[in-house]
Amino acid sequence: MSGYKSCPKCGRQNPVDAQWCASCGANIANIAQQQGYQQAPPNYGQPQYQQPPVYNQAPGYGAPPQPYMPMKQKSEGLAVILSFFIPGLGQMYNGKIGRGLGILISAIILSLLFWLLVPLLILFVLWIWNIYDAYKGAQKYNQQQMMTANYQQYPRY
Repeated sequence: MSGYKSCPKCGRQNPVDAQWCASCGANIANIAQQQGYQQAPPNYGQPQYQQPPVYNQAPGYGAPPQPYMPMKQKSEGLAVILSFFIPGLGQMYNGKIGRGLGILISAIILSLLFWLLVPLLILFVLWIWNIYDAYKGAQKYNQQQMMTANYQQYPRY
């Protein structure tokens, strides 16, 4: 190993410019010339290895690569319009498929019982709640997206 010399007494590797063995204290001042070692380079004590290559990174300075791609925001208006025309569709647009299907099936069942006054009233209340829930669901989705790290503004779709 260049830059080191072995102590003849204990065998420990010591720097080439060391006068005494760090382990046993033996005089090793003349060992380098006897073993044929050269002097240590002037930057001794600093790492002598190269940095590993960096792959998949643009050359030069800049922001590090992003570990994920943020999701796009949901439009509250579109969620409301979808829920206005088809109950539950706004929830499905917001990613709540089960909730949207439950609202849709409930609306279909209640609309089939239109000849009774109570199911018609329940259908109307369900329809109004469905629109409000779609709006609040889109707002909640967008707030969660804004809380993620490295959030970037994307156009609503």
